[in-house]
Amino acid sequence: MKSIVSRQLTSLLCIAIITILPACGGSGDSGSTNPPPPPPAPYQYQTPQAKGDGWQVASAQDMGMDVQLVESLIDSINENQFGFRNMDGVLIIKDQQLIFDHLLRTELDVSDGWAENTNLQLHAVHSVTKSVMSAAIGIAIERGEIGGVQDRALDYFDDFNPLANDSEAKQAMTIENWLTMQHGLEWNEWDVNYLSDQNQNKQMIDSPTPMRLLLDLPSVSQPGTDFTYSTGISYALGRIIARTSGQRFYDYVIDNILTPMGINEVDAWFMQNDVHAGSALYLTMRGMAKFGQMYMDGGVWQGQQIVPAAWVEQSTQLHVDQGNIQYGYQWWLRDFNVGGTQVSSYFANGWGGQYILVFPDLNSVVVLLGRRYEDGQAQQTDVTMMLESYILPFLM
Repeated sequence: MKSIVSRQLTSLLCIAIITILPACGGSGDSGSTNPPPPPPAPYQYQTPQAKGDGWQVASAQDMGMDVQLVESLIDSINENQFGFRNMDGVLIIKDQQLIFDHLLRTELDVSDGWAENTNLQLHAVHSVTKSVMSAAIGIAIERGEIGGVQDRALDYFDDFNPLANDSEAKQAMTIENWLTMQHGLEWNEWDVNYLSDQNQNKQMIDSPTPMRLLLDLPSVSQPGTDFTYSTGISYALGRIIARTSGQRFYDYVIDNILTPMGINEVDAWFMQNDVHAGSALYLTMRGMAKFGQMYMDGGVWQGQQIVPAAWVEQSTQLHVDQGNIQYGYQWWLRDFNVGGTQVSSYFANGWGGQYILVFPDLNSVVVLLGRRYEDGQAQQTDVTMMLESYILPFLM
């Protein structure tokens, strides 16, 4: 792991994508004179390898599932078909058993350099980190380190007074307003290119005083009304955990969430000697799946209560419903349509195509990894189609 100190590295930031984008067209290079490469050999389903990592593996074939669906999915990815591009991995859990585990990436990407990661199994999960942070908030509340979600957020930052642009609205912000991205502060990390100096998320990470930059922003709406996605707010929630627990946010997560679950392969990039709570973790697909399974099981992993059950329920409920935005406490919510049947889910989502999708009605967890970091790449990958036409029918 390594602290990011250069502007080149810190300018590429980790965000959550609010919707799962559909494909919108095709592309090709009709001017090439070289013969096309031979097509890859058809993929054949394989039972995942047992690694003694806490997962019981099972054969989807023995469970009576149609493996041709996942075989067709992987074939389409391997053939680089439009709608299936820039995928790094697919993992599927059914009935607490690992039934599909296929890593697709064969090389590191720009994100790996931030933590000096050389392990292909470890992947930057970007804003999936936010959902892990939310779990840590729930633990801290149960322990009494944080009073509760109705606490005024600024009470945890008294040492920053006086604040610029202070107002009644700013002073009224609660931890719940921060968890639901309804903080009311002037913030925009979606409409400006993330590489631009005008992007507020970049400005905050580059700042020598990131919390001062955030807390001095003016309020533009009443807290609890408008949804404004802010990785900076997630960073601030992590600072509350560090301030109240006496531990770095990173150590708190390791000690209270990851290690008790046997998630020992983990890395991160650091910002001012701590992990950015909105974007900086690296996990394996199996580790990501454990986190999703633990949430589906009410905060329990192999008999041990990791996250309070009440917090799991509270944080994955619908708190924000604004058109195509459905959000809980740093978790996204969405229904998928499979042949006229609605399948509900809540999921963690990170920049580039990183997902932990929980489907309670199917007793299933799906992990997806991607490498959609360049402009235009997200539009080449239709995750909704992959889920509704391949993965969810496989699970139903």
